[in-house]
Amino acid sequence: MTSMLVGIRKGSLEAQWRLNPIRLATDKSSFPVATKDLANLVGMQVGSPFLPNLSSPPKQIEHLKRQLVDGGFEVVG
Repeated sequence: MTSMLVGIRKGSLEAQWRLNPIRLATDKSSFPVATKDLANLVGMQVGSPFLPNLSSPPKQIEHLKRQLVDGGFEVVG
């Protein structure tokens, strides 16, 4: 049981290190906007944010794309 927990912790830590740059990249957009932008970028087609919110500016979208690719995700949008 202990060896299994060590493996789970190790995998969890690896995932945190891989995903953290993506999470930090969302700080440049508001919470609901960044979440929708990321979902759209990976092909989930969740649409645009509700007004008065707008999608992130193009420079931020490129930053989010770069972080997704660096994190091992396929960007389709």
